[in-house]
Amino acid sequence: MILTGLNSPVIRNRNIAIKALEGWDVAVWGDRLIEAVNHLSQIEPDDSVKERVHKLLEGKGL
Repeated sequence: MILTGLNSPVIRNRNIAIKALEGWDVAVWGDRLIEAVNHLSQIEPDDSVKERVHKLLEGKGL
């Protein structure tokens, strides 16, 4: 569900997925989620969501 949210064309869905990941330990993310978040950080068209993704990656040490 998190992967679906991250890949959603709906900003709200992407924000919900990011919010969920903020509460998770990065050790349980797995490679697919890490790859998806990194990819989103590069392609995200909405500036506020892009900023949240970058803060998420920085906060998790990625």
